[in-house]
Amino acid sequence: MHLGRKVIGHMIFLHMPTRPPRHRKRGFSLVEVMLAIGIVTFSILACVGLNVASLGALRDASAQDVAGRIFRSLMNEALAVPFENLASLEGVRSYGDDGELSTDGSDRFAVFLTRVEMVDPMLQDTEASRLLGSARNLRVTVYRAGRESPDTMVSTRTLTIGNRSKEL
Repeated sequence: MHLGRKVIGHMIFLHMPTRPPRHRKRGFSLVEVMLAIGIVTFSILACVGLNVASLGALRDASAQDVAGRIFRSLMNEALAVPFENLASLEGVRSYGDDGELSTDGSDRFAVFLTRVEMVDPMLQDTEASRLLGSARNLRVTVYRAGRESPDTMVSTRTLTIGNRSKEL
């Protein structure tokens, strides 16, 4: 290898012979591109998965809200009915997605079904049994009506209605 001399003024510089310039590759390698695509795909799938889970939670919360409105409506109705006629509330009813009772009698557009049944009160010798006297329990179960799948239970509550005509 021959060292070249370069004289500048009274100084002498030695330098190595130059190699022909290599062409520098520009851009990304295939591995880098595939890695970036994998990271982006994983991120998108994670966001979609969270979205699906949040939609399910929203649907369940909405169903609980409608069930609460149905319970409140049935409780008000039970309080308006004479104590002797509470058994007239038993049966299955259909409700829309707004919690309103379906008045046309068809279950075609029902979103929620309720089953109301009388159950024996389990009041023993307690202060509540003395205050309520003869009491009736109405068990109300709300189902989400399923067209493709069987009905799924949303919630169940027991309403205890005491005989209001009895003097305390």
